[in-house]
Amino acid sequence: MRPKVPFEEIESYTFKEKGEDRVMVEYPFNQLIAIRSRLQRTIKNKDRELDRLKADYDKKVRSLNIEKINIKGDLRKFKLVIGEKMKDPNSKGFENSKFTILRGGKYVRAKIRVMGRARWLHIGSVDKWANKSDSAILTVAKEKLKDHFEDAELKKLSAPST
Repeated sequence: MRPKVPFEEIESYTFKEKGEDRVMVEYPFNQLIAIRSRLQRTIKNKDRELDRLKADYDKKVRSLNIEKINIKGDLRKFKLVIGEKMKDPNSKGFENSKFTILRGGKYVRAKIRVMGRARWLHIGSVDKWANKSDSAILTVAKEKLKDHFEDAELKKLSAPST
């Protein structure tokens, strides 16, 4: 059976035009067709505007994520440099446990790993330093390491910048 068209309801259908509710049945057929086309065109324009806004939003999200990734990379580098700078005897976080003391052969040496490279510090001969305490050897090692860091800073300052 064919569905009935609710004519009573159709007579009360309204739409908004220029801020007012208008009854649809009061318009001639050709004008209804034109209004329908205009409404379809408006819907397409709204869809295009939504797509443009979504694209702008996605672009903004992508750029923020790129900035965030770059900042995370910088933070990781800062943490690495801070960890290495803590090995500078002039820094607050310096610990004696970062040194390895080697007593053997002809010389007493201290080893510390700084900026990814092992630094060997010559303390002196075994005859003079073999029986000295670790704290005495570490004091000398710290002084030599301070000299190393100060020399590196002077080289940076005197090097011509490009």
